[in-house]
Amino acid sequence: MAKKFQMAKEKNVAKKATSNFLGDSKEVIKSNIIINDELKQMIPALQKEEYEQLEANILEEGLREPILIWKTDGQYVLVDGHNRYSITQKHQLHFDFKLLEFKNMEAAKDWMINNQLGRRNLTDEQRAYFIGLRYQREKGTQGGQKRTGDQHQVATSVKTEVRLAEEYKTSPKSVRNNADYATGVDLIGKTDPALKESILSGDTKIRKSDVQGLAKLTETEVKEQAETIQQLISKHKPLKKPSVKKTLTPTDIKKKEINKVLRRIDSNSTPEDFHQLRNLIDQLQEITNSPT
Repeated sequence: MAKKFQMAKEKNVAKKATSNFLGDSKEVIKSNIIINDELKQMIPALQKEEYEQLEANILEEGLREPILIWKTDGQYVLVDGHNRYSITQKHQLHFDFKLLEFKNMEAAKDWMINNQLGRRNLTDEQRAYFIGLRYQREKGTQGGQKRTGDQHQVATSVKTEVRLAEEYKTSPKSVRNNADYATGVDLIGKTDPALKESILSGDTKIRKSDVQGLAKLTETEVKEQAETIQQLISKHKPLKKPSVKKTLTPTDIKKKEINKVLRRIDSNSTPEDFHQLRNLIDQLQEITNSPT
């Protein structure tokens, strides 16, 4: 494995950068990339198997897509490609990047939400979550506070839930419910980030209506509810059934022997093969007819 990593490094280092950058040199930008926790939390976490597969692909093929960076206040903030970036850093691989421009942090979040909704591999939970977030932000409310000065504050006679429902082929009611779902998931995340990730990945199954109900609770109440949910998950988690070895009856055994001979018989079979088959069939007939 170490040899494979070394070959991948040499292969990637040999590539020439084609990054788009302004002012600072490519190396200065790459050495000053920062991770903003608030933005990183908006990226669905990969499962262990998914991360390992992505790592193997990058080591084999290199980074096929540039990571996306936002230059703000003299800093280079990673907005897309967090998993790919961590892998390149782990193995010291070459990576390409592209700079994006946003008016402010809220505009960057809006872009990230829309970018996630454009992906095909979202779970149903992740899709509902991001539609809910987008509805909250475009409607102009976030945690009960009115947003001002952001994009999406466009005068329109079409209600936000109607417009998004048409875009995502769902109903306005579902869009509103997704907003409550997103609020509930985020509240759970404040007390148990791992549980939030597990819910969105689909590993932990909780009824959407239960999560939506959390939107009406205080953070203290949510913490108590989250603990209750965890207990329910533990209580109702399906246990792996022990494998039970089936006991073969004499009839089953004889049928297996017959099938084995049948698979062996072809145009080159000898009379002995057919004789053996005849005997096995007779034996099966005797077993079937014998009193139990």
